[in-house]
Amino acid sequence: MQPVTPSPAAPRPSLLQYHESEAGRRATLILTRLLAPQITPGPRRRFLAVGHAGPYLTGLSPRRFERLVMLSNAPASECASVRWPASGQFNVTAIGEPADMPLSGALFDLALAVHAAVSTPQLRALLTELDRVLAPGGRLILVLGNRSAPTRRFAKTPFEAEAGVSRGELTALIGAHGFVPVRWQSALAAPIGLGWLDGLLGAAPATLGRVHVVTAEKRVPGARAIPVRQRAAQPVPAAPAAAAARARP
Repeated sequence: MQPVTPSPAAPRPSLLQYHESEAGRRATLILTRLLAPQITPGPRRRFLAVGHAGPYLTGLSPRRFERLVMLSNAPASECASVRWPASGQFNVTAIGEPADMPLSGALFDLALAVHAAVSTPQLRALLTELDRVLAPGGRLILVLGNRSAPTRRFAKTPFEAEAGVSRGELTALIGAHGFVPVRWQSALAAPIGLGWLDGLLGAAPATLGRVHVVTAEKRVPGARAIPVRQRAAQPVPAAPAAAAARARP
């Protein structure tokens, strides 16, 4: 697995164009606010990001983790434009297929998957690989389109072009691949043309948001299953500082 060498002359992939648009920047900020409290650095923290996660990790330094790998599934023609962090000599991005990761098992205790699957078969393969590379008790944060959202058919973002599933379908998929959901969030519920409302709404009701943000824990063999109603009462540990403070060395 070789680091990607950036080139300013390389063409921009459509995902980068979206994230640089006004609507894309607004959506990225909203989702980042939901993700930031769950991605906590630490000297023993081992973090994997797959898909196109860079825009959602602004201000996060890879040097604050024991291990951080960003596996991008950008097409070969766009590889030269993939880099994270965006500036400086440090680059932790590599090109690879999320459904067939060139990584040993149980290497990470936290994984973020965003823009990582464009079909349901790819999503199944992705979950199989994430189950393999996460250590027992590790956590997965999955950002995925909500197929049952009322405004989904009218939106034109990368999330609508990717694998979209309802909450029930995603619950079944996650469970079938060795994960237990511990937190459900939803975002981007505003009608088309009123995207500015999403900035005011932030998190949205699960049935309305066009994007799922689900946190799931890898089952420990032999552990007792906890009913959903009990798990919901157990808060996910939050970061000790606000997302903006992560940029500090």
